[in-house]
Amino acid sequence: MNTVKPVHGGDYWDYDLDTLDFSANINPLGPSKRALKAVEKWKIDFYPPPYSPKLKSAVACHLGLSKDCVTLGNGSIEVLKDFCSQYLNKQDTALIAGPTFSEYERFSQVYGAGARYVLASAEIEFQHSAEEIIKSVDVSTKVIFICRPNNPTGSVISEEDLTKILEFAHGKGISVFLDEAFIEFSKSGSLIQWVNDWKNLFVLRSFTKFYALPGLRIGYGVSNPEIIAELERVKTPWNVNIFAHDAAIESIQDEAYFKKTKKLIEKERRFLTSEISKLGVRVYSSDANFLLLKYNWNSRDVKTELLKVGLLIRDCSTFHGLDTRFIRVSVRGRKDNLGLIEALQKQTQRGVKKGLDCEYYPCHFAGQDCTYCFCPFYPCDDKELGKYIVGRKGTDVWSCKDCNWIHEHETILKIQSILGDEKIGELNWKRRLEIKKSC
Repeated sequence: MNTVKPVHGGDYWDYDLDTLDFSANINPLGPSKRALKAVEKWKIDFYPPPYSPKLKSAVACHLGLSKDCVTLGNGSIEVLKDFCSQYLNKQDTALIAGPTFSEYERFSQVYGAGARYVLASAEIEFQHSAEEIIKSVDVSTKVIFICRPNNPTGSVISEEDLTKILEFAHGKGISVFLDEAFIEFSKSGSLIQWVNDWKNLFVLRSFTKFYALPGLRIGYGVSNPEIIAELERVKTPWNVNIFAHDAAIESIQDEAYFKKTKKLIEKERRFLTSEISKLGVRVYSSDANFLLLKYNWNSRDVKTELLKVGLLIRDCSTFHGLDTRFIRVSVRGRKDNLGLIEALQKQTQRGVKKGLDCEYYPCHFAGQDCTYCFCPFYPCDDKELGKYIVGRKGTDVWSCKDCNWIHEHETILKIQSILGDEKIGELNWKRRLEIKKSC
């Protein structure tokens, strides 16, 4: 079975190590000093505790829950994997509130029959409603994935909508998987206490983002004891290394670090939003430590150009439901943020290239080369889109004159998904028609 190959930010190691990483949404303060001190105390010739009872108790105490409601993972990704392995069978599908984190889809394909997306619109700030999600459920749906705040949009589904979804899902025997990886950055409160009231709710949390421990790989899941027991049954011993174990305990107990981070992110998020908006770039409202930006640029080109000045951003064209107009940037300290603003300003001032001589230009990708008009002179024989006419030499030729299929939004997204790393200019006639038929 073919599964999607996820693309993520944080590909820092592929570039100069002096590069400022705006692609991974990590706390710009770095780890807590208490966490760093705890790591220094340990040597690698010790086994970590097999099932990390001390850390589990510390997390449970921090959340005000029983430790029977907590499962730990080698990063939150392991918790996601374990959940899907237990709650998706080969005939089951997942419903994903997108655009969002790609790993939900991947593990739905690995353990289930795949996933379907319900995509929120940019016109409404990527806000999902209970009605749209509920009407997208079918008989095969066994899990609904929702990220709150959502990555990469920064939007937050309302408590009212989530309650409606939980009520509906409970009646259908569907689990609701709520990813709160960025909740500590948010003004919205965590809904982790809801696991006491909803037996079909599972909440994912991470030490990667807020506590800046991505290299140690530590995350956790919270749910009712019955679900947690199922996940613990398949858990391998020693999945949490000793450094992650002790650093995580110290991190969640460092209140000064927590308050300092909240203050910094709220201040710099407002600053970045205001200053980038002045460039004519669309900045979507975010309740996390990152911003989704939209402009008439090509996100791949922007990433390449900013790397030349030592800045790494997230190209969002790889997110299902987004395209090359979108990039994501994390919120860092003032000096770094000023450097980003200056670099983005230069990108907006580069000017636009003249597109092809086309009545639809500028079209869906206003301001860019019309790189998607690859079908003229390649007969697709689709009589609903074009027709054969008599050419200048008296022979039959295919006319695309009245065809605007290529300019439709859904067509563009499908072509992007199919193309991957292929370059349109290098496609032969046969490959172009394959893509056309796939759409």
